[in-house]
Amino acid sequence: MLIAYRGKYTATKAASENDRVVLRGLLVNWFSAQKKKPAALIQQDNTFKTYWCQIKKLLAWLDRKGLSFYKLDKRALNDYLTEAGGAPASTCPRLAAFKALIAALNEEGVGMSFPAGVRRPRIKKGGHKAPFDWGWFEDAWSRIGDQRLKVVVGLAGYGGLRESEIAGLTASDYRSGFLTILGKGAQRRIIPVPTKLKPVLEAFIQGRKDGYLFGNGKPPARTTVWRWVHAWYKAQGVNPDGGVHRLRHTAGTRLYALTGDIAVVQDYLGHQNPETTRIYVGANPYRMQQAVAGM
Repeated sequence: MLIAYRGKYTATKAASENDRVVLRGLLVNWFSAQKKKPAALIQQDNTFKTYWCQIKKLLAWLDRKGLSFYKLDKRALNDYLTEAGGAPASTCPRLAAFKALIAALNEEGVGMSFPAGVRRPRIKKGGHKAPFDWGWFEDAWSRIGDQRLKVVVGLAGYGGLRESEIAGLTASDYRSGFLTILGKGAQRRIIPVPTKLKPVLEAFIQGRKDGYLFGNGKPPARTTVWRWVHAWYKAQGVNPDGGVHRLRHTAGTRLYALTGDIAVVQDYLGHQNPETTRIYVGANPYRMQQAVAGM
């Protein structure tokens, strides 16, 4: 079955489509054997669908570059991981999907190996990016015309929500000015919706049936939320490093400036460890100035 696939991966459309059909079949069989489930069930598996989506992106990139799939070396794969775009969180699924496909091919006797020396691109974590100036953020947020984007940016910048928390919100999570959030480790927290965000959120929810706020029957991927915010950053002329996390950092810093209570900030952001919250709030120079005024 794989005789035709031992040579060079061609960039012609017909060959590419044929490759996709065969490679998908191999991946289905491999997943079925690993999970001991029928192929029909495997094709509905979220992990399988994620991996296959990443493999299609890799094959499409190879098509554009005219490169060989079966001779994919370290340099080419590193170029793909760096150039393919998308959110930082997607680099791990890309690597994992490619390794799974190699395993499926090797079970068929192709003998392909994962290129040595492949590195995951180094990307700065959002938590280390300075928060936005609060006045700038409020002004920029007030000028957002798209209703969905305004709610997403508001949930991050006012509410301090993570990408995954925004993606998973449903209409029923909002009740009487409070928002129930499913956070890390399946931990739920309830926060009051900030005054300026409240009417915008209520207008967005109004008339919607109970379901995901930002998806049609299913939640959007967290990387989709990241791309929405990334596009907004670019429109504002802001460096997109830090992503949604920078807005979350901004919310935490602002709340601490108003309250001076690290426990309130911890509960609001959903941190299990107060030391994590301390990284967010940092040192407030204005509060320090007040403290040393009488020394």
